[in-house]
Amino acid sequence: MAGTALFDGSGRRIGFTETRSNGNVVAYDSNGTPLGYYCASSKYTFEWQGRRVGNGNQVGRLFR
Repeated sequence: MAGTALFDGSGRRIGFTETRSNGNVVAYDSNGTPLGYYCASSKYTFEWQGRRVGNGNQVGRLFR
């Protein structure tokens, strides 16, 4: 699992993503709470509650 930290324009950490071995990408906020994920097999991005966000890897849209 590889993690990538994400920062806002002021340099504050707003969250991170974690790439799983199966190609899925999970997005977490700065507290480590999951926001959503990209499912590599279906090629859709979902919010953590299950609502589909869009086609392809769009986990960046989960950070608001």
